[in-house]
Amino acid sequence: TRGENNNGNQVADVFADGDANLADLGEALQGVDGAEAATEDNIGLRGQKDQGGRGDVGIGGVSRGGGGDAKVEKAVAAAPKKATAGVGKVEAASGEGADAIRATVKRYQARIKQCYEQRLKEVPSLGGRVAADVSISAGRVTSVSIAENTTGDGKLEACITRSIKSWRFDTSVSDDIYLPFSLNAS
Repeated sequence: TRGENNNGNQVADVFADGDANLADLGEALQGVDGAEAATEDNIGLRGQKDQGGRGDVGIGGVSRGGGGDAKVEKAVAAAPKKATAGVGKVEAASGEGADAIRATVKRYQARIKQCYEQRLKEVPSLGGRVAADVSISAGRVTSVSIAENTTGDGKLEACITRSIKSWRFDTSVSDDIYLPFSLNAS
C-alpha cells in the first residue's frame, strides 16, 4: 500500500486500477526492505505485534494462513559483456585520401560498437566479422553494401549499414572503400 488516510495509516493499493505510474512490480517495490501488515483471521505475522494488531516484519515474515511461506531472494544479474568493434585494414580503390578516410572511420567507429552492443543485449553469443563496401562522393556516402557478415545477424547488419550511410568524410574524398569490422564480446 501507499498513501495515508485520515489517521496517518497507509491505505492505497499500489496496483489499483488506473494507477499507471506503478504498473511494474519492481518499480512499486523499489527500496522496500520490510512490510507492515494488520492481522486478521487469515493473515498471520511471525514477530512481535503491537496493541493494534500490527507488527513490523521483513518481507519473508509475512504469510497468509493456509498458503505457506514465500521465500524472497536477491537476484544476481550476469555481468555485462564487454564489446569490442575493431576496424581491420581499410582499403581504398584509388588509394588517395587514405589519411582522411582512416580519420573519419576512427571518428565513427564508436557507432559500429553501439550497434553491436545493442544486439549483444538480445543475442549474447553474437560475434564475428562484418565488412562493408562503401561508395563516397565529395565526402558523402552514396551507397553501402555488406560484403561479408559472419555473425548472420540481419539486425546488426541493418544497423551498421544505417550508421555508415550517415557518416561524413572530408569533401576531398571520392572513392570506393572496403571497411572490415571485427566484433567480439568477452
